[in-house]
Amino acid sequence: MTELSGVGFRDHSARVDRAAPTVAALTPKDEHVIVDFEKKTVDRGLHPLSSGSLAELLTVSPRRATARRTANAKRVLPPPPLMLATPQSSRIAIKANGTILFIDSRDVIAIEVRGNYLSLLHTSGKYVLHESITMAEKKLHLHGFVRIHRSVLVNAAFVEELRPSSIGKYLIRVRGGKEYKVTRTYKMNLQFLAGSWIGTDGFAIK
Repeated sequence: MTELSGVGFRDHSARVDRAAPTVAALTPKDEHVIVDFEKKTVDRGLHPLSSGSLAELLTVSPRRATARRTANAKRVLPPPPLMLATPQSSRIAIKANGTILFIDSRDVIAIEVRGNYLSLLHTSGKYVLHESITMAEKKLHLHGFVRIHRSVLVNAAFVEELRPSSIGKYLIRVRGGKEYKVTRTYKMNLQFLAGSWIGTDGFAIK
């Protein structure tokens, strides 16, 4: 095949365009090829361009254009968020008797301070934990646990009744009948026991 210089290729293209009146819409991909071709023609100093070189332009240029678009998108778009290994759920892990147990937080009724340890009251029994009540509160707040006393956390889902006591404090009764005192320090936490308070003018415990 006869080699064409950059100028010759341009003139040849013009003659072909005049001979063929059909108009074809350029796609972004075609535009990238043309721009890349023009740049290479200038870079080559209008040296002869072989059919092999032209084929290279038409094949490689689209790939380079795609790579550039991908690189630009990566610079503009924010990095994807880190994904947890497993979806967050109601399961919690506790260490009891030297073993890691996985339990459902929805089955935990309350957690109480017992000396230097915590006693976790589960629907199936009790577990002794080596943890502070403050740290347990931070970890279990999102699971629906409410601090009502400096030494007690209750699962709001198990609270069945709230009533004032004779000394101006409040008592909470959980499922199963056990009662806990609510101290003044944590009185306002009672608002988290329910999502809605009907017939009470909102949460207005005095």
